[in-house]
Amino acid sequence: MYSDIIIGEFDNDKRIFHLTATEVIRVELKEQLEELCSAVFAKLGKYIETGRCYMIVDLTKFIIEPKLSNCYAEKIQTIAQNCLFPNGLARYGYQITRMTVRLGHESKIDGDPNLFHTKKEAFNFIENLIKQHSSTISQ
Repeated sequence: MYSDIIIGEFDNDKRIFHLTATEVIRVELKEQLEELCSAVFAKLGKYIETGRCYMIVDLTKFIIEPKLSNCYAEKIQTIAQNCLFPNGLARYGYQITRMTVRLGHESKIDGDPNLFHTKKEAFNFIENLIKQHSSTISQ
């Protein structure tokens, strides 16, 4: 169901996966969240065959109810641990999902949830991580 709606754009040079959707997706049940996360992982899967990447998520397209914050945190933590560079997840936009992300991070995940107001701010954050990563490798 969700695999036809979600869109993943991948910048192979920077290894950035930008997740958005063609329409707003409302997730109210745990089963819906599991299906959405499976669809995201499937989209992401073909890009991580050659290694980890960064992911930027357009929260204006995903409405995940706050009651699912713990389950959301577990799912996103699994994706991050298996697919993404450390701290390599950024989100942007205004939606109730911001609260879900914050609640999940507070209860299940340490660190900053990397929430930004605009797409540009999220991309700037990730591009700065890439520069830090590159400078660490070259030293």
